[in-house]
Amino acid sequence: MHTNFHLVPIPIWLIDLHTQDFLEVNEAALRHYGYSREEFLKMNIIDLLADDNQLSPDQSMLSVKDLLSEGIKKRFRHVKKSGEIIDVEVNACLYDNHKRIAELVFIHDITTLLENERLAQMSAQKLLQSEKRFKALVQEGTDLLAIQSLDGRSTFISDNYKSILGYEPEELMAINSFDYLHEDDREKVVERIQLLKIQKRVVLEPYRFLNKQKKWRWITSTITNMLDDPAICGIVVNSKDITEAIENSEALLLTNRKYKTVLRAAGEAICCWDFETGEVDWGITFREIFGHDIQNRSIMLWRDNIFHEDKEWVINALSQLMKDPGQDTISLEYRFHKASGDVALVQFKGVFLRKKSGELLKVIVSFRDITHYKESLYKLNERNNELSEIAWRQSHEVRSPLTQIMGLIDLLKKEDPKTLVQKELLGHLTRSAEELDEMITTIVKRVEALQKTE
Repeated sequence: MHTNFHLVPIPIWLIDLHTQDFLEVNEAALRHYGYSREEFLKMNIIDLLADDNQLSPDQSMLSVKDLLSEGIKKRFRHVKKSGEIIDVEVNACLYDNHKRIAELVFIHDITTLLENERLAQMSAQKLLQSEKRFKALVQEGTDLLAIQSLDGRSTFISDNYKSILGYEPEELMAINSFDYLHEDDREKVVERIQLLKIQKRVVLEPYRFLNKQKKWRWITSTITNMLDDPAICGIVVNSKDITEAIENSEALLLTNRKYKTVLRAAGEAICCWDFETGEVDWGITFREIFGHDIQNRSIMLWRDNIFHEDKEWVINALSQLMKDPGQDTISLEYRFHKASGDVALVQFKGVFLRKKSGELLKVIVSFRDITHYKESLYKLNERNNELSEIAWRQSHEVRSPLTQIMGLIDLLKKEDPKTLVQKELLGHLTRSAEELDEMITTIVKRVEALQKTE
């Protein structure tokens, strides 16, 4: 054989076309498989097949012969002398060996490549599962989530708009949300939203929004300016349908003696603070969630159990809103002591019921323990980052040996191959390197795309 045959850095065999016996192997084949040249020349290619190839000897020989068709590649599992099983991709061409037609077979070990592909697929599946969990936690809850511009155009609408207001997300993204506001509320809402130009967060008092069934629903929203955040580039609108609460509050204002509990949902405690008597009706759910004795009808039961680092700002925020006749709602998140001594993260939402003069009559509040919900979101984000790092690292570890292969290709090209065999070898090697480069590039792009959507 020509000297270059033994210098090629990938395993190459010269095989008898009819018997499939080894006629010659290069140095790379000896190093890779661990057999000596003498051992190789006593073997047949079937001797290298692993048991899990699931091919009979006749089928194996036919499979190798099929490689002579131009462009066909086949994959096999081979056994090294050490017993290690490897995955290989094989292609071949005819070779005139002193008037004896033989096969020149090129072996590409793809064991590491297949393992990296498997890990990448596992990472992609886990990322998809994480996205589904995120959707279940955030987009299918009771709160409506949207990202909008200051002029009312939406770039994101959560899926639960359909179950709560009847609209598909695509329908609302195609219109201006201001057009669906009640004419008596539109100017007030738009004015409040414009305040985001000078402050970070705005709470909208209840307003009416037209649902898909052409009925007005009362909505309350907390809007946060995140225009400067490159991942958001908009204002984040967290809304809740409080139609039942408003209807109940209207009935209360008419009678000044009756009220109905509002915002009743699983995991929420509803209480009513009566300003005329100074007493608080905590409700049985408050005791079930937080464990406190609800016979204590004083507001101090709440004040005394606010976490010490949060107490001052929470009480000040509530006090300021209560004094403002133009404020009808409150929404806060803070830490709260349970009777057991545990500290819970609480979502605190309320409606202020006032006389026409603006004087406060009652505050109806819902307490919701969101500790586990927030922990789940944090763990989900940490897991997404970990999976993205795995996929990124695996693709870059493969890049290093590929760079070395491409360097060898450049050196071989500078030698200006003269024979047809040399040119074919170089062509095979170049195409294999390019295919591997494309695979790595695809993995990197997918990881980057996933990171951008987080």
